[in-house]
Amino acid sequence: QALEYERADILVLHEWPASIIAAEDLERFSGSQNIGNEYASFLIEALQPKLVLCGHMHRNYRNTISLPSDAESYICCLTNIKQKQKSIAIFRRTPAQEIIELIES
Repeated sequence: QALEYERADILVLHEWPASIIAAEDLERFSGSQNIGNEYASFLIEALQPKLVLCGHMHRNYRNTISLPSDAESYICCLTNIKQKQKSIAIFRRTPAQEIIELIES
């Protein structure tokens, strides 16, 4: 059903997409099995959002991923609100239509 929209600026997912963790960050996630959902990754490739928000693992993580179309998606994974730090993110669209993160608290 989501694919009917063809494009999205912002995509909100419960689960983390597969293959979003940068090689230099993999050590932080050792012991975590099967990080990410392949279907969520497929949605990102199909809809090409500028911003992807996700939770599920209750861990803070940010990364920018390259898409096959040469576009990029900024990934923002949030922690549990009980952990206080890094549990919310606030974004704004600039006049140039870029989506920027204002605070990462």
